[in-house]
Amino acid sequence: MLELGPLPAAAVAELARRFGVADLVGPVLERARGHTLFTVESLRAAAEGGRVPAAVPASLRDAVQTRARRAGPEVEALLRVATVVGAAFDLEVVAGLLELPVDVCARRAGQAMAARLLVEDEAGAGYRFTNDLVREVLYRTSPRPTRVTRHRRLAAMLADRPEAAAGHAAAGDWATAAGAWMAAAAEAARAYANRDAERLLDQAVAAATEAGDPALEAAARLDRGQALVALGDYPAAFADQEQALRLATAHGLDRLEAAALEQLGWTAYYSRDHQAASELTPQARELAERAVAAPRAAPTALLLAARMRHAEGDLAGAREAFDAVLGEPDPATQTTGLTYLGLLLEHADQFAEARRVLDRSIEACRAAGLFRPLLTSCFAATLACANLGDLSGALDRLALLERSGGQLDRPFGYRWRVELRHAELTSRLDPPAAEGLLELARTYGSTKYQALALARLGRRPQALALVAASGSDYLIAQVAPPALARAAIDRIAAALPAELRPAFLRRGHLAAATR
Repeated sequence: MLELGPLPAAAVAELARRFGVADLVGPVLERARGHTLFTVESLRAAAEGGRVPAAVPASLRDAVQTRARRAGPEVEALLRVATVVGAAFDLEVVAGLLELPVDVCARRAGQAMAARLLVEDEAGAGYRFTNDLVREVLYRTSPRPTRVTRHRRLAAMLADRPEAAAGHAAAGDWATAAGAWMAAAAEAARAYANRDAERLLDQAVAAATEAGDPALEAAARLDRGQALVALGDYPAAFADQEQALRLATAHGLDRLEAAALEQLGWTAYYSRDHQAASELTPQARELAERAVAAPRAAPTALLLAARMRHAEGDLAGAREAFDAVLGEPDPATQTTGLTYLGLLLEHADQFAEARRVLDRSIEACRAAGLFRPLLTSCFAATLACANLGDLSGALDRLALLERSGGQLDRPFGYRWRVELRHAELTSRLDPPAAEGLLELARTYGSTKYQALALARLGRRPQALALVAASGSDYLIAQVAPPALARAAIDRIAAALPAELRPAFLRRGHLAAATR
């Protein structure tokens, strides 16, 4: 019998034209890969139905199964197992599923190649089915319970490759699949591949929903919320976190309820610099305090509450929360708390103590590999040194990031915020650099940093016009003409504890705005 090789694309296009389905040549080529019988039968079915059929025509199904049977039962068994692995597969994986030596499977794969059911995979070191139709027929004509069992075994074999394992677990165990996709997303997030993490978590949420497991769905949504926050998509993050909170509350999931409240608070906190209204909202404050009061609150909820209080000028309340965090046993929480305490001291004009605390936090961050707190520590230490008149020390601390391995070149989350803060600090030491800050702030749509740049360039009326609608006295005090700045400072001072007001009004870092 004469075996014909694959039909060239031009020949398939001509056949499609003759069958009157020229527009379907692409899908037929992709599915049949030039196999003569499969191409002709696919085109005939398309001509009769007006499109490439979703189901394989009976004539093709019978032809594939006949060819597989002729290759022998052992070869057919290998092929049916291989269909579970994928269109392309490594022989070692198939051998593991069959519990046979690799050399035995290699002989059978050679027989399958002779029967034109397999070819060598040009993209790897394994094999590939001759075309998608062969794999589809052999997969669909295998008993479903057998397929599910093989998928589950394969998922267990691929436990160290969670994304690959998830795809196989999904064939029969949605909960396991969701967990595997979440694990794969966590790996992506650790590498700052937040788009990949979001994609994987889309699948995790869908799988958890299919599983009907509210705790798993809430956890997957919280993970996706974190990825979305890192990407700056705050509305989508809020939607996931609010749904997680509803699920946790409805099903009595205390730990997840506390986590959802905390994430909602952090999202509100992070989003403030990206919105026209940069001041924290009452909802954000409420979420932070509810997160702290939750029965299963994590220590990081105290960090959130402290940052909220700090942002609003409640320095005494913030200091109390930071002190509590510093007593936590978790090193990462302690180190982050130390970072934020140093920033608080810098804002409270305790520059020498701030420099001391921040230098400690820089070393702790570098030892623990905490990148984001390291950024904050370096920037705040730069400010503390500059306010002490130690410009050399300020430049040294700003350069610490480069000496730590050039981590600013990494594709980390919140990069846009880091770039803005870096440019803002540079403009403090070099006022003409505010032009660069202004351009960057416009690129990212940040009202806050546009206003700061305009003020440093002597364009205070424009700066004030930008921030007036935000209601942020802190920003108004920094960019407005003296009289309006003084009024904003007075309003901030009125919210401080009475014992802190005189020092704040005399030597606070905002007081310079009225001189």
